[in-house]
Amino acid sequence: MPPPPPAELRYGGRYGKNPLAEVSFAAMCRRLPSVLAQTARMAWAIDRRAVLLLAVCQLAIGVSAALQLTATTDAMRSVLAGGEVADRVREALPALVVIALAAAVGRGATALSSYADGRITPPLTTEADSSLVEAVCRMEAAARAEDGCADREEAAEMGVVRSRLVVQDATRLTAAVVRMVTASGVLTVLHPLMLPLLLLAVVPAGVGAVLHAKVTYETHYANVADRNVRQNMRGWVTSLKFADEVRANGMTGYLGFWYRTISERIDARTLAAAPKMLLITLASSAIGGIFLVLTWAALAWLAATGRIEAAIAATAVVAVQTTLAALSQLVVYGARSPTGSS
Repeated sequence: MPPPPPAELRYGGRYGKNPLAEVSFAAMCRRLPSVLAQTARMAWAIDRRAVLLLAVCQLAIGVSAALQLTATTDAMRSVLAGGEVADRVREALPALVVIALAAAVGRGATALSSYADGRITPPLTTEADSSLVEAVCRMEAAARAEDGCADREEAAEMGVVRSRLVVQDATRLTAAVVRMVTASGVLTVLHPLMLPLLLLAVVPAGVGAVLHAKVTYETHYANVADRNVRQNMRGWVTSLKFADEVRANGMTGYLGFWYRTISERIDARTLAAAPKMLLITLASSAIGGIFLVLTWAALAWLAATGRIEAAIAATAVVAVQTTLAALSQLVVYGARSPTGSS
């Protein structure tokens, strides 16, 4: 007969609550500037040269995107013009060279951006981790018995873990903003109707990203107590210090059963959240897809009715793709950044 399973603990401290439980999409957008500013200050204190390199790379990415879109219009005018194919290709060659060079600059800037991120992230993570360890070591013994002490330490530990991605997320978010502004500016010039339709196509993805993050964090906080107990039990079972006592008292099977039971309980909560995440993803994708179809339909209508020339329509296709990708990255990393800083 198996031993009784471990009791199910509830982690309901003041600092152990889901920070996204009552956060709206608009509230997260309002938090983004302060999160980016905080990340910039931390990175600046770590490595100023790397921060300057990141800034230059973001500017280069924006300029390269603008050049590619502008040169695309010139290239398409030459390709779609009348005359021999060889002559049209020859006329489009300068614009194609500009597109290739701009793309190369953009990729190079992205690579340098990753290099700068690699210079900042390790010392930043070490600084956050060391600061936490030093703060815990300075705590008085009486403070550990205060209500909420364990909650705050757990939140700080998660902050240290999340610090490994905070600079990368901020960099990708900034790059997405630069690309979005560049491409959306081109779309607005082509026709004022294009940008609002495209924004409607990506807003459902933004709301879905926030809801997805809420479910993820809800599952995380539901498993906090069991994760802490499991970690302690792992130490007791595997530590050489307690090996003799565990074997002498016949506790090996009992502790192993408890460890497996708690692990399965954590997995069950995680798996229970999977259908909800799937529903959120499908709903946001379906709604966003409807608006995206309207965007392409509007572009086709503008080209078919002669309101924009064929070369501009081709440029608009590239601009729509660029803007959509940038907006998608913006909502994903925008949803992750405020939560990771909490």
